[in-house]
Amino acid sequence: MIPLMRAECVTHYAWLRDDQFLDALALGNSLPGPIAVKMAVVIGKQAAGWSGAGAALLGLLPPAAAAASAPPPGLLAFADGECDL
Repeated sequence: MIPLMRAECVTHYAWLRDDQFLDALALGNSLPGPIAVKMAVVIGKQAAGWSGAGAALLGLLPPAAAAASAPPPGLLAFADGECDL
């Protein structure tokens, strides 16, 4: 995940320099929670200011929340006793 983010943010789009990316990585590692969300917000802030940070957060949180709140397909069948083990 981190090498892909570096390739896109530093090499491909040139939103950040390598030292800025490493600062974002250090900050992301120092805080609890998923590193991809923290790094995306920090990179968004460094690349486009607070609006970039907000856009990064809005781009990551709703899909993640939807995926986390949706039940797995087989769970309802298992809960109803229709699943054979």
